[in-house]
Amino acid sequence: MVRRVIAALAFCNLVLAVLACYDLPGWSDGGGDTCAGYVDEAWCSSDRGYGAGWEASWGSFEDYAREGLTAVAACCGCGGGLRNESNASDCDQTQWRDAKGFSCQDYLELAWCSGGWLKERGTYQDQADAGGVDAIAACCSCSVNGSLDNSWFDATGRNCEIYNNEKWCLDGGYGPSWKVSDGTFADWLNPFDNRSAQEACCGCGGPCTLLKSCRSSVTLRSQADVEAFAATGCQTVPGELIITGKVSDLRPLTLLAVGTLSVQDSDALEVVSLQ
Repeated sequence: MVRRVIAALAFCNLVLAVLACYDLPGWSDGGGDTCAGYVDEAWCSSDRGYGAGWEASWGSFEDYAREGLTAVAACCGCGGGLRNESNASDCDQTQWRDAKGFSCQDYLELAWCSGGWLKERGTYQDQADAGGVDAIAACCSCSVNGSLDNSWFDATGRNCEIYNNEKWCLDGGYGPSWKVSDGTFADWLNPFDNRSAQEACCGCGGPCTLLKSCRSSVTLRSQADVEAFAATGCQTVPGELIITGKVSDLRPLTLLAVGTLSVQDSDALEVVSLQ
């Protein structure tokens, strides 16, 4: 039995924020079709599968990838996209504007702290306000995501979440979907800091213990799992946090946001509605 939690675990002091999703800016497939087209034509489903409108004779999504990126990685409606905290404005410096006049809400909606940053803008600090305050210091969506794993993107704008979802990498090496024709991770370095996915992304072998943002889904099966996960310092889980088995105390966690929280047959865990 899976009990989908639409309440909160009051004694755990978890503050759960909904993660908003944004399509990868500027993406279109090899034939020029955009995320809107995939959704409108029902070519894909939200669980990363094929939709009712997709014809088997067309082949696979991979046949229409552009620079190795398919709709299921780039488009929210297909199960991909970029995610940020939709309630981030609750703790933003609301009056802050960067050197060009952009606000924290602009950074959130344009996914500038989730792989959508334009290299023409330089670094975040290059766009700081007159007092030297940049988006990482001023904006919640950037302070959670901006300085570590989720701020990294490769030479074509593909971030760590995409590398993980597409199975281009494993913990410390290349994943089953990485093609020899794509070269090496070093061929796709970030244009600012020259880091590769292997150096920057937790799921590719990067420094997980330093991350505030975690890999897309996490399962906690025991109290030992809870303690180990808490020790990583992760504060957001973009996908699903699954709690099962002999978990009884979530107080060690310091989560700020999860995409979906599920409890699976964990009789030791009390679920308290906040209604």
